[in-house]
Amino acid sequence: MPNRLECPRCGSPNVARLPADPISPRPGYRCANCGAKLRDRGMLVVYLVVLLIAAGVAAVNVYVMAEEGVRLGILVMLTVCMACAGYSLMQLARPAPRRRRAEDDWPPGPK
Repeated sequence: MPNRLECPRCGSPNVARLPADPISPRPGYRCANCGAKLRDRGMLVVYLVVLLIAAGVAAVNVYVMAEEGVRLGILVMLTVCMACAGYSLMQLARPAPRRRRAEDDWPPGPK
């Protein structure tokens, strides 16, 4: 199946899927032309939900630490929440690849 995606920064159709990483089986794409890392299409809602859940659980952990004092289990859970929130923010900051309109429009410029 031909690649029907293009980089939103440079317009190149040379967009390749990144291999799975330890956190996500769908980490996104990389543009071979400009080197931009791109978020996977359709994952915006997933990353927003993960960010909201991680922030909520982190807030509960901070509240429990304020009420009961600092414990190792609470610190570990807070660290996990911050890692999830950070990964989600990193992915949300990346643009998503666009669908290409025509197969013969690369390279851009006059014909």
